[in-house]
Amino acid sequence: MGSTRTVGWDQIEALCASLAAAARTRAPVGGWDRIVAVARGGLVPASLLAGALDVARVEGVQVRAYAGREGGLQAQWVGMPPAVAGPSGDPARTLVVDELVEGGSTLACVGAVLPRATLAVLLVKGDLEPGPVALPGPVRVSALSRRGVSRDVLAAACVPADAWLVFPWTPEVERNA
Repeated sequence: MGSTRTVGWDQIEALCASLAAAARTRAPVGGWDRIVAVARGGLVPASLLAGALDVARVEGVQVRAYAGREGGLQAQWVGMPPAVAGPSGDPARTLVVDELVEGGSTLACVGAVLPRATLAVLLVKGDLEPGPVALPGPVRVSALSRRGVSRDVLAAACVPADAWLVFPWTPEVERNA
């Protein structure tokens, strides 16, 4: 396993600003009417993006797809999946936010329920085809098909595949799991 990397609040704010800029350029007609946050990691970025994008409605969903540093699980819903559309009734006006895509199973799971939503993450683990993404700045990720994600994902940055990331909201018990 790779080294532990701590992601600080200043980096979170910069990544969210970058992701918000990308989301503005991809906003559907009428703008975003809701953000669906993938709990737990996507809750903080979703809140910051809601403020930056002036989106009043933020909904949380939970998909369990990770079992700590040693490996992942098959993604599965914890509780009920979200409604297909937000207040406007237009499913394309939903922005789904998570903090990280590693294996892709969480985004594939959420994307199957919200097929017209735009998927967005702060960080993508691993090199993207045809090579590393030039950073900083928002990127459209098309190379996630090998991970089960069948459409582009807005992403703010790419990190090494073997990095263990510690976010400011990571519980102490999980920091060295």
